[in-house]
Amino acid sequence: MDIISSHWYHISSTRSRYSTTVILSRIIVHVVAVAGGQGDVGKTIVEVFSQNQQNRVLVLSRKVGDNGSLYSPANVVKKVDDKSTICVDYTDVSLIRDALEKHNVEVVISCLNLISPEASQVEVNLARASDSSSATHRFIASQWSIPTPQGSPLADFSAATLAVLSQTKLEYTVVSNGHFSDYYGYPKVKTHLKHADFLVDIAKRAAAVPGSGEDKVVFTYSFDVARFVDALVNTDEKWSKKSVVIGEKITTNEIVAIAEDARVVHDDVNKLRSLQVTELPSHVEAYKFFPKPMLQTLYAAICLRIIQGHFDLPYEGSLNQMFPHIELTSVKELIDQAWKA
Repeated sequence: MDIISSHWYHISSTRSRYSTTVILSRIIVHVVAVAGGQGDVGKTIVEVFSQNQQNRVLVLSRKVGDNGSLYSPANVVKKVDDKSTICVDYTDVSLIRDALEKHNVEVVISCLNLISPEASQVEVNLARASDSSSATHRFIASQWSIPTPQGSPLADFSAATLAVLSQTKLEYTVVSNGHFSDYYGYPKVKTHLKHADFLVDIAKRAAAVPGSGEDKVVFTYSFDVARFVDALVNTDEKWSKKSVVIGEKITTNEIVAIAEDARVVHDDVNKLRSLQVTELPSHVEAYKFFPKPMLQTLYAAICLRIIQGHFDLPYEGSLNQMFPHIELTSVKELIDQAWKA
């Protein structure tokens, strides 16, 4: 449920020689729990939400104790990086529910990295716990890209959660923001995302372009995505089942032109269907946290989706239309800030 903030806000004041009249009001604060809040996207969400005094942000974590056992989620709240963190056992739906109720969590945002059946089951358990929690009313499932199209070589690990959510009382949504544009400003642009260049490696002046390079792709800066999600959580309007955020629609060829002087290799459909892409120099570093076969498969699948038009997300009904006041960061701005200053 919403809680009343302990912070008082000064609305107006009338002064005279003998008295001062002050009108005060209190604001409604949403208690928001971020699952995966110590990960790349999760850190971004937590940082932006923490800057809004309408939010009280908690991080759900499955960190273990010194003896290898999980902390009790209903009783333990500790500080990690100055964020309130609830340690949970994601295998136990009832314990997750108890933690959500104990801390009056109204909104759960999943930033879990859904790359395996085990991770998918964790989010399913989180959704079921949220539905059974008397305090929780809203749920954002983890996507932070685009919906997985039919026939994709990658498994759709988000499907199970959405199937469960469709049978609950929860108001829920998933956020589709295309591909993150942060990578084109790395390491000079602020980001919590791990570095793995996609399509264009600006530092090494190399590009691997899917098809003709003329297909439109939505790119969005991670902090812009977080600001839209913050606005969505703090609106009383009913959520759509799909929430689209569009930072900018741009072609790969246009990014290459902005980057200037990149050596371009075009990966044709047959190569992509074999789940191979041209290796960019920065990929070698990325293999430390994302093994080469997995990264090649992931990028090939994404490139196929680009050619098939799946990254050309619609403006109609998007959060851009719902919150037109939120300013956006273009790919060119990121590149100029990082490489042309």
